Order: sequence, then structure tokens, then C-alpha cells
Amino acid sequence: MAPDLPSLTSYPADIRVAYVDYNGTALFTCASVPIGAQVEKLVILCPSLGHEYERSHRGLGQCAVQLARAGIPAIRFDYSNTGDSAEDPVAGPSRWGDEAAFLAQHFSGVFGVSDVTFLGLRFGAFAASAAAMQTAGKACLWHPVSGGAALLNEWEARHRDMNDALGRALNAYGDAILGWEIPRQWREEMSTLSLQLNTSSDIVASSSEDISACPRDRWHEVPQNAFWQAADDEGMVPGPAIAKIVDLLRGGAS
Repeated sequence: MAPDLPSLTSYPADIRVAYVDYNGTALFTCASVPIGAQVEKLVILCPSLGHEYERSHRGLGQCAVQLARAGIPAIRFDYSNTGDSAEDPVAGPSRWGDEAAFLAQHFSGVFGVSDVTFLGLRFGAFAASAAAMQTAGKACLWHPVSGGAALLNEWEARHRDMNDALGRALNAYGDAILGWEIPRQWREEMSTLSLQLNTSSDIVASSSEDISACPRDRWHEVPQNAFWQAADDEGMVPGPAIAKIVDLLRGGAS
């Protein structure tokens, strides 16, 4: 079944893939670009990590395309040491917000705009909020978690439940959590992360989620749809949430 995506006065969207050098590390980027639009703003999409990265990949891709069709270039990227980006022995979760901020500067020059929003899903909310604070930009945080330790605890609990159900030892696969390697160094860094909210931070989440530091007038409710936990072959696309985000970033949501 086709996802329930927003109906827009749309521009054709072009996909442009490139590596961008960040202090000697090649970051993989995938830009969804509107053709024929007068570009006034830019969105940098910060993905989640591990199993959530894989399972939300299609949803984030569709979100980027819908933003481009609304006239907003949307840049997806892989953090260093993940996906198709290069390895960097000293990089980890605490530096990935710096990478998002750098890419915002780079692509602002490419498109000739200064209005940048960082859209971060789940783990990506930490990178997005940190980059927004660095650049005085805006952040749109999609189903965020208040702290890295809380997110890590959630993953580890699901990992224990999975291993119990399968009759496996907890550490049967070393540093893997739910099938993805999360090195000890990354876990230590994750446990120190927290959302950095500013006056331009918007939260897109369900009413059952609690980010107490967020003013309620910056909260935009969407149905709970844990598409980042869907089975690997489902590739779920959360249409209502994407519609809300596109409208919000175009300036239409209240």
C-alpha cells in the first residue's frame, strides 16, 4: 500500500549524492533538491543509529523527497564511522552534531541560503539540537528522547528481551545491540548526551512522549508510530508525521 503522504503543489525532485570532506573525513551526503523552485531554506536530516537507522531509512528518505517537492532542499548524511561515510578513529556520538553543523555551512553556500533547520529523528535529535545551538539555527526534533542514557537503556532492555526469547546469552554477539555494533566508547559518549533546546526548537511527537523542557506551544502532536522499530522488510513510511513536518518547515503549522 502506498504511504499516506502530503498532497503539495510540488516541484520535481532531483537526488544528488556526494562526499563532503570534514577535517579529512569523507562524509556521505544525499541531497533531495527541488527543480525550478526559488530556494529560501535548507533542512539537514540527522538519522538515528544502529537498528533504528536501518529501519527508519525509507521513512527519512521519503521525508526528504517530500521536503524537496515543497521547495526545500533536504540533505541526508551518514555520521563518520557509520553507513557510507569514512572511518575516523576519534569520532563518535559526541562529535556528530559538529558534522551536522559543518554540513549546514557547506550546503548553505551551495544553495545560497542562511535559513537552516536541523531535523533529527530519535538519536539524531541529539546531533540536531547540538548543531542548532552551534549555528543559531532551528531544530525540529522527531520523537526525541530526553537523554542518551535513557535511549541506551531502552535499546539494551529490548536487546535483553530479544536474547531471552531466543535463548541466547546476553553478550553472544559482543558489542552488538539488536544486531548492530555499538562500541563501548560510543555507549559512554551516548550516556552523556542530552537535548539542547533553544527558543527555535520544535518537537514532533505523540502525546505519550514527555520532553518536559519543551514549551507546549512548540509541541506538534503526531500519532505514535514506531516505524524505527518495524521489521527489516517493512520499510514503513509514517505519512501523517511527514505531512506535519513538511507543513511545519514550510511555515504552515501552528
